[in-house]
Order: sequence, then C-alpha cells, then structure tokens
Amino acid sequence: MSVVMFLLLADILFRTFATPIMGVAELAMFVMIGTVYAGLANCEMEHGHVRVSSVIELLPPKLHRFAILCTYVIAAVTIGMATWAMCSNAWASFEDKEGIAGAVNYVLYPVKFVMALGMILYFIQIILNFFQEFKKKD
Repeated sequence: MSVVMFLLLADILFRTFATPIMGVAELAMFVMIGTVYAGLANCEMEHGHVRVSSVIELLPPKLHRFAILCTYVIAAVTIGMATWAMCSNAWASFEDKEGIAGAVNYVLYPVKFVMALGMILYFIQIILNFFQEFKKKD
C-alpha cells in the first residue's frame, strides 16, 4: 500500500507542476490488485475473512463443527473454480499479449499471473484449514 501511496503522491505532485508522469495511475492500480490478491492466503491463514457466525450459533453445538467443515468444502469448491478460471485467463492473456492502451502501454499478463498465484495460495490455505479443522478434537 505504501508503494501505491507513493505512486499516487508522485503523480499528484508532478501534475501540480504541469509535468504528469504518464501511466502512474495504471501502475498504481496494478500494484493495488497485486496487493489484494497476495494477501488472500494470509488472511485465510489468520481466519480473518468475514464469516457469518450467527448462522452457526443458531445450530445445536454438536453441529457447529460439521457446519464449519461444510463451509470449508463449499469455499474450496467455489475458490477452486475461480482459481481455475483465473489461471486460464492469465494464460490466455499471456498467449495474446493482452495489454491496455494509453499514454503508456502495459501488458496485463504479469498482473494476472500475480492474481492467479494469489488465488492458488488462497485455495491451498482453504484446504489446509479444512484439514486443520477436521483433525481438531472436541
């Protein structure tokens, strides 16, 4: 996030003196995207994602663990499909040399590879959390 702030600050300062740096806004956007996707697995590892625990609390205590395991299975399937789609999209972007046109032309596939890697690590962490929960003793 510091890099994004530095890029945007530099852009604002240089625009103030009528000499904007071309492509800084796009670069800041790429850094922001990379930061978000790189943090997914860490957030899952720390159980920091938003959870609707009130639904689980309404269930009888004996079903709490079963409900948590079910949510991990649903999350793994959902994130697994999203990861597959992201990896396919990143590879297609690489093959097509997809980019964005502007004052500075940027290719998109490096950012999409970072997004795909973030999704892969997130998926792996969900699986690890599932097995960690499964091995817990009540």
